[in-house]
Amino acid sequence: MNFKNLFAGLSLFLVLISATYGLPTLNVVIKGLKTDALENAVARVKVLENSYGPLNLDKINTLYQLIPNEIKTAIEPFGYFHTHIENSIHAKRGEEFTATYTVTKGPRLKITDIDINISGPGSNNPAIVDYLQKLPLHRGDVFRADSYEKVKTDLFAVANAEGYVKAYLEESKVLISLKNNSTKIILHFQTGPRYYFGPLTFSDNPYNQSFLDRFIDVKENEPFSSEKLIQLQQSLSTSFYFQQVLVTPDFNHISNNRIPVTVSVTPPKSQKYNLGIGYGTFTGPRLTAGVSLRRLTDTGQHFDAQLKLSSVLSGLAGKYYIPGKNPLTDQWVLGANYQRFLPENGSSTSGTLSAGYIKKTEHLQTSADLNYLVEHYKVNDTSNEQSQLLYPNLNLNYVDADDLIHPHSGKLVNFMLRGASKTLLSSTSFIQTEVKTKYLFSPFNFAHVIVKADLGYMVVNNLKDLPLSMRFFAGGLNSIRGFRDSSIGPGRYLYTGSIEYQNHIKDHWSGAIFYDAGTATNHFGTPLARSRGVGIIYESMIGPIKLYLAQAVSKRNQPRSIEFSIGPEF
Repeated sequence: MNFKNLFAGLSLFLVLISATYGLPTLNVVIKGLKTDALENAVARVKVLENSYGPLNLDKINTLYQLIPNEIKTAIEPFGYFHTHIENSIHAKRGEEFTATYTVTKGPRLKITDIDINISGPGSNNPAIVDYLQKLPLHRGDVFRADSYEKVKTDLFAVANAEGYVKAYLEESKVLISLKNNSTKIILHFQTGPRYYFGPLTFSDNPYNQSFLDRFIDVKENEPFSSEKLIQLQQSLSTSFYFQQVLVTPDFNHISNNRIPVTVSVTPPKSQKYNLGIGYGTFTGPRLTAGVSLRRLTDTGQHFDAQLKLSSVLSGLAGKYYIPGKNPLTDQWVLGANYQRFLPENGSSTSGTLSAGYIKKTEHLQTSADLNYLVEHYKVNDTSNEQSQLLYPNLNLNYVDADDLIHPHSGKLVNFMLRGASKTLLSSTSFIQTEVKTKYLFSPFNFAHVIVKADLGYMVVNNLKDLPLSMRFFAGGLNSIRGFRDSSIGPGRYLYTGSIEYQNHIKDHWSGAIFYDAGTATNHFGTPLARSRGVGIIYESMIGPIKLYLAQAVSKRNQPRSIEFSIGPEF
């Protein structure tokens, strides 16, 4: 018998079968591993499979033989060097193969000796000494390569943060004895000389030097730190005053261990315009238009004006901003606002003057201001009233989201507190507080859930003397959809809630269903206004474009309405 011809014929037969039934597939099952070790083994096997491209029977056989070594290599960094693997393979319908690998890990390597030595001018640096005292490697620990690598990385980070930017490892070894199941770690670290910040200079820009100096939190002659420069670049890049920022240390012109730094900045255009649109069945079109004059002075003072037009709320507002001690976080604000408010149960015309202070941190913005309000108003069929208030206002706004424009998770909490006294230029005394919350999470990669709540409470000496615009209202796109904007109320108390589910459909499109409920009332126990509906959402560059069909289920005949908006989620 000619075995060569037999083998060729068998190969041709298998190729014909593959062509008939499609390309063969290989499913790999790994047993005996968990968590990081399993994840690393699966990833390494996947890389091996991908390197072979489209599979055939020969490639499957080769992969089946190679995978045990890949698994062993993948779990060695976790201390498993005495691994035994049993494997088997079986076929289903001729073209689907399942290879099973059962791993017996054996004992893990232990750290029996650690030789870490710091030499050079920084050997007694307090930060480096403190890190060594808290070293996460100990004799008797299970050896893990990632822990060892992290120690090296952290050691360089601590040294660099203290100005030892040319530190290096003189010796770095891991000595493994499989016979004794032991590991010896050797790290000999040389700090090198210590460097300091030299002069910091800005590129040409329209701001004066004293204003620019207020942005800088690094000082000349303090220990050089690359991390501080990265933080400086990030904070400047995200500020109102600069469009592009590049912070560059000049290692070619070091003098007396002082490293000069150049900050190249590009300011934004001096003027910015914005336009926003929306639509509601009850309110018709809504329009906002604004202008920002960004550089009125070379000390960063700027002005914003915004016009709002809708059937419910229209007005013109202007704010003048004066940068504070730290222009990145602090600013003073002077404002003026003229407003026409036409809710379903009244009307008002008001003017406001304000002066306040705003401070920002990473997630929190705090604003405190003093306002003087004069308002002419009418509630339902009552006579026209006039009121004036001098009141302080405190607002805390916390936002933490993975992406402000297109988030997959995020939360918002807004707290407001304000009040006035009749003895201080006010028509009545009152205290008012409101808390708004929003929580977005993604239970699956194709779905978002948005939960919102709004609670308001007010104590007032004489409700009749409280301006209409200061009372609570509900209804509208950002409150209870299906109801006209501010058609529920006015009231002393406010409580609304909303839940919305968004499901990805295709590309940038998602569908949504929602349920809203709440009220604004003078009496607890008032029946809740309720709505439900569906929506379609398009994720644009400027934020989601939302179109909702809402049904007011608590109204007679359960009327339907359309709501439309554009803008960021947070």
